[in-house]
Order: sequence, then structure tokens, then C-alpha cells
Amino acid sequence: MRFIYAMPLLALFFVACSDDTSSEVVDVYDDVNQILASGKKLKSVDCDSTNIGEKLFVVDSGASYFCDGHDWNLLKGGDGKQGKQGADGKKGAQGDKGAKGDTAQIKGETGANGEKGEAGDSSKVNCGVASDSAGVIVLKCSDGEPSVLYTALCGNSGYDPEKQFCFQGKLYNSTEFLIDSRDNQVYRIALFGKGDSARTWMVENLNYALNEGEQSWCYDNNEENCQKYGRLYTWAAVLNRSEEECGYGQKCNVANPFRGLCPEGWHVSTKDEWQMLFKLEKEKDTAGEMLRSKTGWKEDVKGTDALGFAALPGGYYEEGVFHGKSETALFWTSNFIDKFSAQSYGMTYDSKDVTYEALDEDMGLSLRCVKNDR
Repeated sequence: MRFIYAMPLLALFFVACSDDTSSEVVDVYDDVNQILASGKKLKSVDCDSTNIGEKLFVVDSGASYFCDGHDWNLLKGGDGKQGKQGADGKKGAQGDKGAKGDTAQIKGETGANGEKGEAGDSSKVNCGVASDSAGVIVLKCSDGEPSVLYTALCGNSGYDPEKQFCFQGKLYNSTEFLIDSRDNQVYRIALFGKGDSARTWMVENLNYALNEGEQSWCYDNNEENCQKYGRLYTWAAVLNRSEEECGYGQKCNVANPFRGLCPEGWHVSTKDEWQMLFKLEKEKDTAGEMLRSKTGWKEDVKGTDALGFAALPGGYYEEGVFHGKSETALFWTSNFIDKFSAQSYGMTYDSKDVTYEALDEDMGLSLRCVKNDR
């Protein structure tokens, strides 16, 4: 597993255009931290002591704001250019004819001239969004050259946050990696199967710390083993429950899918989801070999890792003793058997098939999570 921490976005650039026949640079903001398509979303952006001085640009209004630690304040630019002279107003209508006198005719008064037209508004801009895709917005203003804005930056590169995420200046594809926001650990993920049976799995064992020494362990209490094999958890820990609630001797049947200890948007793998994996291997007797990683097993035994599941032999914990590193991989499911045991699947270095066992709930096994795609 790798620890990666988020870094702030670099500068964003925006070119404003006038309603002249050619575009003109009005302002260049070298230190804008965020950009919003609409000012309606401004209230949803945090402004507190952690981002004092950060600046934000709103596309639909062309306004910029800065954070004073409490609120977003409007940044006022310099005075705009003087507006053009308005055209003369239309001539006033003819005045009413004067009333006829008793002894003489009286002419009506001449109508007053129309008021002078108002000065033109030079603040108007003639810009529109030419395209908005893959994290890049292209603006076309008047007859000038298009301007390019990025919805997100990673280093100096623009990207689409719906398809990628950025940590420590590096881009990751969302279909290949998962970030656990609880501790910023990054896990490899993969999609197995097609249609209704398709599921996205973690292809590394979970390594989220919980009640160290009581509900989770690194093999031999060595942190390096956690980095390679993930942690070993009791069944109650997998459900993110105390031993008093769901431990050995307690009835604790949960409804699937069940998040348990998995990252947000993911759940503990179920018996049915494991069975879907096995169906992808035509030769059922070799499913274990298919799921095993190509390295790390005793006596240089190699799995084919045909699916890319990369099961590593992280061993298990039982009654205060660690067993089976480099020999055995055992995984909990969320399926309850009775108040003493729960469903597990496993594989060993000396067998090509997969074991199906009801194991004591106080044992420490590995955990794989599945995305909530269905």
C-alpha cells in the first residue's frame, strides 16, 4: 500500500473579452486556487482558517473572491473603460395644437426635444462556452482566440475529476486505484466479470488500523507485513463492530451488502461475490491457482493470477499465534454461520482449488472489499 497526500491546485488562468471586434486581456490571476462554473455553488465551498487568502473564480459572473477565514469576499477590479457616447435621442413628438381663442387663434407650443441617450455599457462581454469536457472548458469571446480553463489541475496538467484523482502531484485513474479518505492509503482495484455479474474488487488486502492487538494485527506484529499483506482482522472488526456486539459467541447476522470496515462506497465481500469469481474460471478445480499471485508463495510455488486478483499468502492469527505466512491466504466474508463462526474462503500453496470454511470469529483473517456498483 502507498500513503499519498493531497496538494493544493496550482494557478488557474482566465482571459476576459470585450465586445470589441477583437479580444483584449483584462486581468490575469496567477494565484486563483479554485474555479466554479456557477456562483450558486459558492456557499458550498469552505472558507475557514485552513484556506485564508485563497482565491476563487466564478465563470458565469466573471467575479473573483478571496477567503478571509470566515466568508468569501468579492475582489473588485479597477475602473472599466469609459463607455462610448450614446446616440442622440429621437426628436420629440409634435406638441398638441393650441385651443381656439374667442377672438383669435393661438398656436400650440412646440414639443420639447427628446432626452439625450445614455452612454453605452462597456462592461458587457460577448463570451460563451465552446466546449466542456475531459476537465477542460474552452471559452470563445467575440471574434478573438478561444481561452482554455481547467476544472482541476495536477501539477501543470489539467484533468477530469470524474475519471482521475490527484495526490502528491501525480494522477491516478479512478478505474484502477482507490483512495481511502480515512487514512489516505491508495489501493489497486480491478473490474471482474461482465453484465450483472460484474464487480469491482480491491486487489490488495485492506490495511486500515482498528484496535491494534485486540481486533487487528500485522503478522508477527511487524508493520512491514501490514504494508505487504494488509491486516488480519477478527470477524467483528470486519463488520466494524465491537467483540461484545459481534464477537465469538454473539449472534450477529447482517444484511448484505454491508460496509463494515471498508472505505466509503465499498462493502465486505460476500459469499455470492466470491462464487462469481470462481465462475470466471472454467476449470473449477484450479480456481485457487487462478486467484493466487505469481510471487510470494512457499517453495517458489506460483499462481497464474489469471484474473489479476493477486491473492497474497498473508497467513492468519489464532489464539495468540500467527500461522501460515507464505503458505495460506484466508479471507472473511460478511456471511454469518452461527454465533461462533462465519464464512471464509482461502487458498494454500500446495493446492490449486479454493477452500470454503466456517472459521471461528475470533481468528484474524485478511479482508477484500467490493465496490457498491449494484
